[in-house]
Parts: sequence; structure tokens; C-alpha cells
Amino acid sequence: MEKAKIIEQAITLGARDARVIRVDAVKTAAWVAMKCRYGCDYYGKSLCCPPHTPTYKEMREVLKDYSHAVLIQCHSLEETTELALNLERALFKLGYHKAIGFGAGKCLLCSDCTMTLCTRPFEARPSMEACGMDVMATVKASGIPIRSVADGLESTNNPEDTSYFGYGLILID
Repeated sequence: MEKAKIIEQAITLGARDARVIRVDAVKTAAWVAMKCRYGCDYYGKSLCCPPHTPTYKEMREVLKDYSHAVLIQCHSLEETTELALNLERALFKLGYHKAIGFGAGKCLLCSDCTMTLCTRPFEARPSMEACGMDVMATVKASGIPIRSVADGLESTNNPEDTSYFGYGLILID
């Protein structure tokens, strides 16, 4: 595995930071779905959101098929899923045929989801959190700096304020 080449590809595509991590650093937890269900206006309103996405238990099974992932930090939450998809495709072309990406936040592809059959399945990807991944714990384990609003951050205008960046993940092997 050429970690430097993978990271370079992520940065070239627009990532602010990227790390190749071991999959055992990807944390999943039951409480993540509860945060979606009781804290997000988009719960159940998209095929890329719970309860239509893999549960944390299903995600744990998927993770067993991989040994590495690329964790990306993006300049904004809104660009994360598209960047994860673009990196997934680039990694596939580099020979990582199992590459699959996960973005951040709600799906931005359609103004209203059909809720029956995705009209853009080649572009749609669920977020890390929609699949039960604990983004904060995973990012902290990777070594990429992350802070949260709980750390006392008030401003979103500071470009070094990492609490408002998006984080995505691409599973590879």
C-alpha cells in the first residue's frame, strides 16, 4: 500500500488533510443512531440517512472486510461527500477495487428524496454518522486535529477552527 500516494491523491482532490488508518481505529456505536434519530431534522427523509442506512452492527461486519481506510478532513461539511466519492473513484482506478466512501451530513444531491429508489445511486453515499460511525472518536484516533463546540469554540470564521470541517472515510484494501 502506497500511503503517500493515497494521501497525495486526497489532497490533490481537495482534502485539507488525509490519513491512511487501520480499520480498527474506526469506532462504531449504538448511540450514534440515537443522535441522528433525536437530533437531526433529516432522520428518515433520505435513503442516505437512518433508518435506511447500515446500522452500527452492520457497519462493524463491513469493517471486518477491510484492514485500512483513508480518513479525510475537508474544508467544509458540504463538500465532504462529493470529495469522498471522487477519492473512492480515484482509489478504485489505482487498484483498490473494494474502495467505498462515506461522507458527512445529509445527502445534498436531490432537493427531495424519492424514498423509494435512489435516482443517483452512482453519486449517493451515506455519511459516516448515518452508518453508526463515531466521527469524533475516529478522527481523534487518527491524529487529525479535531475540536468540538463543547471545547468552547464560538467562531466559525477562523480557518483553523477545525470543529466545522467535514470528515469523510473511504474504506480500502
